Amino acid sequence: MRLVRYTPSRLTLRPIPWDAWIMGILLIGIGSLGMLALGRAILECDRVGSNQCTLSSSSWFTSEAHSFPISSMHEATLETYEDSEGEVSYRVSITTDQSSIPLTNVFLKDLRKQDRDAYAINQFINTPEANHLYIKQDKRWVGILFFIFFGGFGLLLLCLNKVEVFDFDKKKIHYA
Repeated sequence: MRLVRYTPSRLTLRPIPWDAWIMGILLIGIGSLGMLALGRAILECDRVGSNQCTLSSSSWFTSEAHSFPISSMHEATLETYEDSEGEVSYRVSITTDQSSIPLTNVFLKDLRKQDRDAYAINQFINTPEANHLYIKQDKRWVGILFFIFFGGFGLLLLCLNKVEVFDFDKKKIHYA
């Protein structure tokens, strides 16, 4: 509480809503992190020209590309992650001669899509007649929704938080 005015006959106090402000800023931060973490991944393989695969990953502020020969690819597998509540998330990972390369940096709950992408990659690896492979996983819209929900709620906490002034008079008590 902040002391606004103090005289022998009058006391004016204004409480500062630190808890709502801190919660609002935290929610905006959580929304921002969600938006920044989710991005887009594109795997493009070409047997006709370069005989290479290029995995391009980008989010709101970062972008990177990794190329490797098609001949170094062995298989695509699903990596799993189980959280503390027992819910399982998945991501596609490509096994090469050098290492295992995840398609995205986050695990997603959409098993059907992840399984379909892993199957398409394995079909491309096992079918030498296939000339081109293009797989795109774009989750930026989920990040935007995450930011709108958490960031919007945090902004509401900051903007709609009413700061009250308590004015105590020895003769009468009124709240302004």
